[in-house]
Amino acid sequence: MAKSLSSSRDPAFQVSPGLRHDVRNHLRNQIFDGTLQPGDRIVESRLARELGISQTPVREALRELEQMGLVVSYPNRGASVRRIEPRDAEEMYTLRAHLEVLGVDLLLQHLTDADLDALIGLIDEMLAAAAANDPERLTELDTSFHEYILTRSGNSLLLRTWQGISPLNWTMLTVIRLKDRNLRELAERHYPIVEALKTGDKAQAEAAIRDHVLNLGERVVGELLKAEQRQESGEG
Repeated sequence: MAKSLSSSRDPAFQVSPGLRHDVRNHLRNQIFDGTLQPGDRIVESRLARELGISQTPVREALRELEQMGLVVSYPNRGASVRRIEPRDAEEMYTLRAHLEVLGVDLLLQHLTDADLDALIGLIDEMLAAAAANDPERLTELDTSFHEYILTRSGNSLLLRTWQGISPLNWTMLTVIRLKDRNLRELAERHYPIVEALKTGDKAQAEAAIRDHVLNLGERVVGELLKAEQRQESGEG
């Protein structure tokens, strides 16, 4: 049975000119916060009716979510929330680590003090978000930190490839999945990257960014495995 988001228009949903993006973000947040569970069906007509909009932006939003790997569509059955498997996370974090290592290598070739100041500024903003207990803002800033490195690498194809794996979505998923999360600790984990960049040492900078990404990936994979075990044992 398809899960109903609400009996009337969802008060958390606000219509704006970028309607399909609003629908996409609305559904993405409900997937990440557990309102929509793996396997739940999302019926275009029902969702459009509940949000008080036409089906076109809903269809476009679902298409984007499918490209992000968050939903899966079946012929004549519509869309369902996709189950995130431990292997999905392992593959994504491994690929992301390789891409960001290359980004760091390229950035080092023309790193400036302004770059270091910008990265420190983003960490400061992350710490402020952590102090305000605002995980959504922190994840946005976290993604911006890494995107800054990829952007300043000067390789537009590398940047597009990195953006194509939806790092913001995975960062949001990471923050939600980690049961032992500490928002301040998640922000402070970025300091070693900046310190390594300051040295100008390629090997040290590569190790800092690789460890940052892969260590977090290992924690997420561990949480996904635990969730699988709980489900198999009937604990929910």
